[in-house]
Amino acid sequence: MNKSLIFYLLLAIATFLLFTSCSKQECKLPPTKETRIIASEPIYYYPYKDLDKELKEKNITSLKLFVYGSLMNPESRKRTLAHNDLSQDRLAIAFGMQRLFNLDVPYKPGSKWGALSTPASRGMLNVKLTQNTDEFINGIVIDVPLEDLAALSQREECYNLVPILTADWNAFLHGKLIFSTAYTLIAPEKPGITSSNILPRNGYFEFTRAAAAAQGGCFEEFWLNTTYLSDGVTPVSHWLKTAK
Repeated sequence: MNKSLIFYLLLAIATFLLFTSCSKQECKLPPTKETRIIASEPIYYYPYKDLDKELKEKNITSLKLFVYGSLMNPESRKRTLAHNDLSQDRLAIAFGMQRLFNLDVPYKPGSKWGALSTPASRGMLNVKLTQNTDEFINGIVIDVPLEDLAALSQREECYNLVPILTADWNAFLHGKLIFSTAYTLIAPEKPGITSSNILPRNGYFEFTRAAAAAQGGCFEEFWLNTTYLSDGVTPVSHWLKTAK
């Protein structure tokens, strides 16, 4: 067997064991200064106009943002966040949330994602808070300069900026938790915005999966196992096997 294949297989197994053992136990996180910070941080509701001015008054120059879908792709991100410094990217996990394809985006002729494979294939990525630290997902913490907040709002319609608890991905793989705080993008679960009866948007699904795969086979496997269909029950990894 190819040595690189063995390496990625062992990594995938190690991550799977970490994830499943943590799911079976309760993984209670101790109170930390980061959890206390999150409790005191505000939610910025879409379209968060004048947020750059508000943060400047607090001497804040950028926003740490945990991204979990298309913004993981550097080229896609740079088209929106012109001042983003890619060297500041940090692989991470985020606690107390579930990632799912429940954002219901109507099809528009000429979409860059191509024609719908089925009428129900309208789902794009979103996350929801569960308050359960047994549930966690992987993504990338990026640095968003204040001058890019307006462009972020235009791209990520309907999404609010919500404070969350994150931990370093590489340390996590070695059994350690190094915490930090960040914001993430969450669309409210409302009729006309989200749906529990749609499927992942073809084209977009492949794009976001590729963005995860670019971080390595282990990262991709974890992403597939912690991403769900809009029903919130079916992991994408299972759907891929049964959809063929």
